[in-house]
This record gives sequence, C-alpha cells and structure tokens, in this order.
Amino acid sequence: MSKLDYCQSCGMPLAGADDLLGTNADQSLNRDYCKMCYDNGSFTGDITLEEMIEICVPHVVEANKDMTENEARSMLQEFLPTLKRWK
Repeated sequence: MSKLDYCQSCGMPLAGADDLLGTNADQSLNRDYCKMCYDNGSFTGDITLEEMIEICVPHVVEANKDMTENEARSMLQEFLPTLKRWK
C-alpha cells in the first residue's frame, strides 16, 4: 500500500474502505483522513503527535498480536511524522 492508502493523521489503513473515510464540510468523502480523525471538514480532536501515538499504540498491538507496545510505539514514532497532518 502507498502512503495514500492510510489515514494521513492516525495511519489507519483505508484502501477499499469508503465507510471509514472522513467527510469534508460539504459531506463529500475526504480520502486523506479516516472518520475518527476528520469529520465535517475539520479534525475531530486538537491533539499533538505524541498524543496520537499513544492513542494508536493499543490499536496497533491489537491488530498485530506479535508486536509489543514498545515496538508499536517505535513504529508509530517513525511512521506518523511522515503523514500529511504531522509534516
């Protein structure tokens, strides 16, 4: 998957999942962000990159049973800063 296949805020995979896409102010789908991060044309939370990493750690561990929290955190610390919201 390319970087465009992930939410550009939290990194959640979005490829082929229009039901997970956020919405613009005109209610059209926003293909850059998931609905948990972006709704009605704005971000759903005013959080820092560090806060986003901590929110995402348990979800990454849940999706990757062989990954520890520290491994997930390290991966997120490398990946999330490359996304549109955090550049």
